[in-house]
Amino acid sequence: MIITVNRQFQTKYTTISTIFIDEEFQCFGLENPYNSVKIPGNTRIPPGEYPVRLRTDGGKHHHYTKRYLSLHQGMLQIQNVPGFEHILIHVGNYNSNTDGCLLLGRSVIREKSGDYMVGESSLAYVSFYKSVVNAAKNDCLLILINDE
Repeated sequence: MIITVNRQFQTKYTTISTIFIDEEFQCFGLENPYNSVKIPGNTRIPPGEYPVRLRTDGGKHHHYTKRYLSLHQGMLQIQNVPGFEHILIHVGNYNSNTDGCLLLGRSVIREKSGDYMVGESSLAYVSFYKSVVNAAKNDCLLILINDE
């Protein structure tokens, strides 16, 4: 199974993308912007193809276990990204929620500042998670990230 992230545009603080699972549109993505020199927790990962596995430790995993109960089997973690670690796919609306990770949303909203946020993140996440969790459990999930 392949998740494809097509980055569409970037503002000073945000990157917006469209996200597909096996070529079928699923939702929108929000990431930090590109920075030529990595700023920890404030730089999106480089384009490329990476495996996605389940991570079953850490604070976010424990929080999601309580929040999503039996649905949650582990955090979706993007692995083998040079110079990055603990990159997750998770819920959040604003660039301040990303910390270098990929956030999911059903809509894209332009803020007064000119930057963007994603809306209905929890709904997008649950639908997305249900579609990919078994592939991640079986080490059969890849993410392909394409720059604009």
